[in-house]
Amino acid sequence: MLYRRASLSTLTVCLVLACAPADEAVEDVVASLEADLAAIAEAGQQLVASIDTDDVDGIMAGLTPDHVTMAPNVPALAGEELRAWHESRVAAGTTAFTRTSEEVTVLGDWVWERWSSRISYTPREGGEAEEGVGKGVWIWQRQPDGEWMLARSIWNSDLPRPTGG
Repeated sequence: MLYRRASLSTLTVCLVLACAPADEAVEDVVASLEADLAAIAEAGQQLVASIDTDDVDGIMAGLTPDHVTMAPNVPALAGEELRAWHESRVAAGTTAFTRTSEEVTVLGDWVWERWSSRISYTPREGGEAEEGVGKGVWIWQRQPDGEWMLARSIWNSDLPRPTGG
């Protein structure tokens, strides 16, 4: 019975707050959230632009110092190993990457973003471009200076696995 009363009291308080006019504190929280989402969207656009222009320094500049990337078919990559992986990828071909944010969840100084993508990778030595469709998760972290940087990245393909022969 006590649980039911507590639940009804909680529900009553929630209903009163939901019906009350927005006060300045709530407006500030909403404005802050909107600013964070805009900053994260901009950071994501900058990262995609760096990928599309084969700018390894630009890619690395958008990552936290302890960033970890979990790309398909390779071990988790961080630091200089990640830089070397991007440099090798860029040396071998050019990338065109389109990312669509599907879901964003904010929890304080952390944001989880689920996205879908299309990618085209063209070998520099010529040949057919490899086309891909996939999805991934980026985890963003607010830095002490307020900047949002990518802390974790994981992605994979929606295409069927090639059959070996």
